[in-house]
Amino acid sequence: MYPDSVSIVFSSSSIHPKLGSELWVDDCYFTGWTGVQNLNSASAHVSMYPNPAKDNITISADVDNAYAVVVYDGIGQIVGKFEMENKKYLLNTSALKPGNYFFSVLDKSGAVIAGNTFSVVK
Repeated sequence: MYPDSVSIVFSSSSIHPKLGSELWVDDCYFTGWTGVQNLNSASAHVSMYPNPAKDNITISADVDNAYAVVVYDGIGQIVGKFEMENKKYLLNTSALKPGNYFFSVLDKSGAVIAGNTFSVVK
């Protein structure tokens, strides 16, 4: 994802969507990151690997006050909040459904230091 951009993902409620089917969007709103926030360039010091992930993904932050990671699914629901150890967290992705996920790295006060996206494949 690049600055001043947004990714919008739509999925069908059907297990087997048909080619040529239509999706009508009646109302659209954003949750999660909906504004501009000065992150003091800390986002340049956050990495995750491997991406896409199959079984695990390591999220690391090269900032001293990194405390926790919050993971969100594609519709903004919290998947989990995890405490980092030595500025790293190894997330087990084997129980997650394939798709795109978002994460925020927080300091001890709960302020967002940085964030990014990753994908899970099976």
